[in-house]
Amino acid sequence: MVWTATQNGKFSVQSAVNVIRKKQPKLRWYKKIWKSCIHPSTAGNIWKITRDVCTTDEKVKNRGMNLASRCYLCRKDQDNMEHILWNCDYGQILWKWVGGIFAFKTPKSFEDILNACNRKSTVIQEVWFIAAFNIMVDIWFTRNRVYFDNVTPNSSAAQKRISKIIQDCEVRLKGDMSNSAYDLKILKHFNLGCRKVKNFRTIECNLCLPADDSTFICCDGASRRNPDNAGYGFIARDSACNFLTAESGGLGNSTNFVAEIIGTINALEWAVKELKNKVIINSDSKEAVYAFSKNKLPWFIWNRWIHVCSKISSIHFNHVYREINFSADFFAKKGLLLAKGQVLKFNERPSNMQRMEFPGLTYYKFV
Repeated sequence: MVWTATQNGKFSVQSAVNVIRKKQPKLRWYKKIWKSCIHPSTAGNIWKITRDVCTTDEKVKNRGMNLASRCYLCRKDQDNMEHILWNCDYGQILWKWVGGIFAFKTPKSFEDILNACNRKSTVIQEVWFIAAFNIMVDIWFTRNRVYFDNVTPNSSAAQKRISKIIQDCEVRLKGDMSNSAYDLKILKHFNLGCRKVKNFRTIECNLCLPADDSTFICCDGASRRNPDNAGYGFIARDSACNFLTAESGGLGNSTNFVAEIIGTINALEWAVKELKNKVIINSDSKEAVYAFSKNKLPWFIWNRWIHVCSKISSIHFNHVYREINFSADFFAKKGLLLAKGQVLKFNERPSNMQRMEFPGLTYYKFV
């Protein structure tokens, strides 16, 4: 008997409850709102704005009331959250002001705010989120003051308020800065003190060749999100690191862990088909290596794993860095573009793989 609601196939009351309960889809960005650097009141207001629970003229009209709507800030368009936050003239002044400080493009959506600082240092990300989130809240509060108190919008005063909030949140900043003029310029603009510089440690990665009678297979899985469209890939080499075969496959909607497991089991089944008795598996997933080493595999893989173990005399798993597993990572990402169940097999070396030779080592890299 197999309980299909869990990966290990064992029944639990918790899994049964999760099957029958109705759950909303999990948001990817909620952790960026509820960060320690963001004041709780700001985070709460941002949550309301992003969940579209703020009352506007558009909401009133959707309830069946006839209403002539006009934006209370710019007097040009209808009063709705999309226009107020991203298209209103008053908001555009604030977004261009903060975008000029950080050298970012003017955001057109909440996703643009979350993605604008992906490649920046952690302290710059925190300062950006504080500034951007408080601009969103200030735009909404200014709209309410105009509506209820007939106050004239003042963008200059709003800029001073936001700068003061960023300075007050200095004690909340926990991130590290990069040793660059860009970080120093932004911190100096908001009168923030210098932060600790993050040090990087260089790790030397070596590719160890197997014994003469072993087959060397690099496996990997990839998923756009977790779960989302997923794919797997593996590449096999002999003891001299010469190319043998490679394969990419599409899995449809799946998790990254399942993609790693499927890629490894398919590589082992190829080894069984080619009568390889000693196999060395390289994977950059600790979870996948642990699952195979401890026999804690998903229930839908178990029979295939037993069949592989009965045919191959020696299977050794290595956890390696992604920089060593780069070729399998390439084929796994190639599998993302394939439809569910579609498989591409490469019996010859792909044209964009270049042979590299060093004393005692021959390998292939993508160019």
